[in-house]
Amino acid sequence: MKVFGGISSNGEINRMKAIVEEDNIDVVVAIGGGSAVDTAKATAYYAGKRIVILPTVAATDAPCTGLSVIYNDDGSLTSTSSPTESQMRLWSTPRSSLTHLFPSW
Repeated sequence: MKVFGGISSNGEINRMKAIVEEDNIDVVVAIGGGSAVDTAKATAYYAGKRIVILPTVAATDAPCTGLSVIYNDDGSLTSTSSPTESQMRLWSTPRSSLTHLFPSW
């Protein structure tokens, strides 16, 4: 397990992508809020991997969309990316505040 650096930046996405490739990871798992989820989504997308998202914050839409907000390493907004949303499936249970996002396998 690697710890998220705190900002969904190009540098952080590249760092996480390198870890995924070096460690031959098959599935990226995101646990956290909006920026952590955005970083994991972009990492999985650019690494060509599947993703599972376990959100810990109910106030964010990050687990429900393919959109990732990406910043420069200095914190200024650089872009948004939107992987193909048709490959995503959303599942939630009424007894749990966790929402799981699975790509089609």
